[in-house]
Amino acid sequence: MKILLAGQPDREDLATLVVTELVTNAYRHGLNLTDEEIQSMDAFPADVVLKLAGIRRGKSYYLRIEVYDPNPTPPDWARGLDDHSALDGRGLAMIREQLALYGAISTKSGKCVVAEYELDHPTSS
Repeated sequence: MKILLAGQPDREDLATLVVTELVTNAYRHGLNLTDEEIQSMDAFPADVVLKLAGIRRGKSYYLRIEVYDPNPTPPDWARGLDDHSALDGRGLAMIREQLALYGAISTKSGKCVVAEYELDHPTSS
């Protein structure tokens, strides 16, 4: 990821935030793990898969982040940052405003959560 985002520190920070949010959600909601279980993991679960790709559409370049998990229920992208009634769920609202594309795709084994955002310049790959 660092090579893909070389020279774009703000985009690297955003990528780290998006990956962390989506993978944590996959662990919490896709695998039904508690925060304590996630923090004490010795290895990454095989049921959660992360894919990163630099893509081009027209003259624009994007970073595409895909996280696969076995739970078919899509994430709630609609919750707002001002929804203080929930203990969690505001992370997606925090990142969604910075994304060019986001959503979930049903798969045979669960779902794929997708997030894309525009890069400042062409990728090196």
